[in-house]
Amino acid sequence: GRIYIGSYEEFGYWEKTSTNQMVYHSLMPLLKDKKLRNTEIWKIAQVDDKIYFQGFSALLVYDGQTVRSIELPGPIVFMLKGGKRLFVQAVKGNLFEIINDKLVNIDRDNVLRNTEVKTVLPYSKNLFIIGTSSNGLYIYDGKTIKPWEVAANSLLKECQINNGIIFDNKLVFGTIVKGVFILDSVGNILFHIHSGNDLQNNTVLSLFNDNNKTIWVGLDNGIDN
Repeated sequence: GRIYIGSYEEFGYWEKTSTNQMVYHSLMPLLKDKKLRNTEIWKIAQVDDKIYFQGFSALLVYDGQTVRSIELPGPIVFMLKGGKRLFVQAVKGNLFEIINDKLVNIDRDNVLRNTEVKTVLPYSKNLFIIGTSSNGLYIYDGKTIKPWEVAANSLLKECQINNGIIFDNKLVFGTIVKGVFILDSVGNILFHIHSGNDLQNNTVLSLFNDNNKTIWVGLDNGIDN
């Protein structure tokens, strides 16, 4: 019944009143002495009964009563949700998982330091597929992160992964250079949708799948499905 939002030095939620009017409630007062100076909230995610708000220099968790700040190693890139787990990457640094509202380094071998993590997708029990902007796909087994040596990887490296979703047991990746790739569970390319066939243009800024099994693609030039 709430719509959570973030903006420049502000975050909170909209909620309907008994007369169906939308009223905004700021969560800034719950921060007390902490200020969000020059901080913009970019990502919001819900895990169970907690809401997480993320900016490049702030990571906040709201439990319905209080707001707490999670300590960061420095500036972070976008927060990413994989199933019911949350991940963040330090700028030009390691990939962390948010566990018990603390950042735990899962990139112990520093394999992701020279690329940007764009998506973390639940692959199977305790396995995740990590999509990066320049180095293609990796697989995380809960202990180590290794390149996922599949046929599609070389092409995805060239096309620069920007986001990803799970759709009907398939892996869907949006890219900066060449539209959308749909892979089967073992990494074979089933479909490649781009400006030469169905898309308005090739730069995929967002992906979403709805309850009617439709993929929505947010592009530089609008929305396709």
